[in-house]
Amino acid sequence: MAKLPWIDMVTLEPCGALLDCKGGLRDYLRDALGDEELAEELAKLATRASRALRAPYISRLTAGLEAAMETLGVGRPEAFGRRLVEAANGWMAFPDAARGISIMRDAGYRVVLVSDMESWLLEGLLERHNLRADAVYGGDEGLSRPSAILRAYRDSGVPIWRGLHAGSDLDDDVRPAMVLGLRTAWINRYGEEEPEEGIASEYIVGSLEELAELLAEGDEGRNLDGWLREGGPNP
Repeated sequence: MAKLPWIDMVTLEPCGALLDCKGGLRDYLRDALGDEELAEELAKLATRASRALRAPYISRLTAGLEAAMETLGVGRPEAFGRRLVEAANGWMAFPDAARGISIMRDAGYRVVLVSDMESWLLEGLLERHNLRADAVYGGDEGLSRPSAILRAYRDSGVPIWRGLHAGSDLDDDVRPAMVLGLRTAWINRYGEEEPEEGIASEYIVGSLEELAELLAEGDEGRNLDGWLREGGPNP
């Protein structure tokens, strides 16, 4: 196990990388509405609608769901806001989440979680699932995702060009990090199709553990820049 010499810190968006927020939202809507197909469609619409909002996770998700329900003509479930918070408190961790973090930290990477999720919610979920990182940044200050990532690197003292950001959402996680100049990893847990124009991400993996194992291989078998490895990361 060895660290890549050109990466010192890995930032992760917990939703999708560690926590199954997407599945948890879908399950909440299915139980509340009694319709699995409608729950799936609402979850997708709510995610799209919430992207334009600058607010912590629960506030953004609530507004996105309200917009999606209005679009589809769906009435609000009883005690909608309270039960959404209760459901979010029960979001499950992916089975490989703790091991993925452990592999990266053992290899020598600093692992930092950066999210727009409210700190009280995020810290509770991390504690419940025994997920330990070197630092955690919640979304209480209402910072945009890129601003929060920049703050994490500034506070750590690690230059941004020596970092890698990983997340499960191309629009919310990967592309904003690329604009900042970070190496990126798309954790495609849900088997989504790649965009026709392709993805200029160094890593495209199916799980956090897969990414961690690649990063823990060190520079064995790679070229001097670390961008190409047969059968591995994409340039």
